[in-house]
Amino acid sequence: MPATKRKQPVTCIYCGEKVTGVGKGEHVIPKALGCVPTLKNVCTSCNNSMSDIDKELTWESPVRMVAWDVLQSGVHDTLDYDASTDLALQARILPGYASPALWPQVVLEPNGKIFLRADAQEMRAVGPEQYLRRFHGHLMRARNTLRDGSRRPRWIWKRMVRPPKKGRFPPRVFTRHTYAEFSDRMHFECRYLDSLDRNRLLSFLDRWRPLDGKIVYGETVGVADPEDFLSYRPRFVLRALVKIGVNLLAYVCERTVVGKEAFPEATACARYDQGGPTVNQAGFVANESIHGLDCPPNAHRFALTYDQRSWFVLCAFFGGRIGAFVRFPGPNRELGRRVDIVAPLHSPDWEITTGKLFLPVRVCIEWADLSRIVPSLRIRNPQAQIRFERSPRRKPSS
Repeated sequence: MPATKRKQPVTCIYCGEKVTGVGKGEHVIPKALGCVPTLKNVCTSCNNSMSDIDKELTWESPVRMVAWDVLQSGVHDTLDYDASTDLALQARILPGYASPALWPQVVLEPNGKIFLRADAQEMRAVGPEQYLRRFHGHLMRARNTLRDGSRRPRWIWKRMVRPPKKGRFPPRVFTRHTYAEFSDRMHFECRYLDSLDRNRLLSFLDRWRPLDGKIVYGETVGVADPEDFLSYRPRFVLRALVKIGVNLLAYVCERTVVGKEAFPEATACARYDQGGPTVNQAGFVANESIHGLDCPPNAHRFALTYDQRSWFVLCAFFGGRIGAFVRFPGPNRELGRRVDIVAPLHSPDWEITTGKLFLPVRVCIEWADLSRIVPSLRIRNPQAQIRFERSPRRKPSS
């Protein structure tokens, strides 16, 4: 009886260790971007340890705004920033916009003053007093579900584990509903950093009579520069893009062995934050840099090109609405010098074509100007604020 051929152990392309029990595997590009295909030659340890750079790309960077706009899923809750008061505020992502809009919220400042903050467009439509009256009524009815010992209180406590990256975070109560959605069934969420703020906030709300005094309405602009709102770490995003490039090579190249020995610079950059391209050499690109890829709608497109020493990876995400570029040295054992990939969203049926002709890659790296990185997103972020002043007490008549 002939001996059966024994399978060679699979080694991790990032650390070189034997791969066992990978489950569904490492997604070629992050699952949050609508990717289905996975790799089985990435160990669980490397997969888990690089999740932070994936999250930075998909949850914190400009990619997040396009992903939510296209997929209508993932993160739709974020923080806005008021530079005039150095204040972080509860907000939501608006489809088609680069900047967030405020959820209706009451903020308790350290001096004991209470402010109602909301989206200016919504408050303008009905008038500040009408907006305040309805918000306060629903807020107090939700507060009473705590006092009455309701089995299903419409009040959610949530202590923040750490302060936000930008802005002060005094305690606040907000609802994830627009004015048109206000109802007695909606929930309110109380967020705070210090456990003492919890009782302090309730105490102030129980004594709050906003309609008894004078209300002062004002408007301001939230994050004038959406980069302030994003506050992502370019180095983490760069490493995530390098990982996408390595994963793509491992997925589509049949002759080239992709691993830490053949691609030491790229794998060390992604896995251990060692070496690799700088933010001046790779990252997001001005949108015109990817027009030539002609990315189809509801898909990503990747152009992989080799120039005798390095691989160039040009990425067009979500129909070409946002693009990126990385390069790293390594071998090429394929029959051609170019690989073109069309990856439809939520589909394993990728279209992969190869070519022998080298096409030079010309890109403009851009990290700061969102109007060039994501020109399809508009910027609109007016904030409304109602300040409350007590009416002066009348002096008793003599």
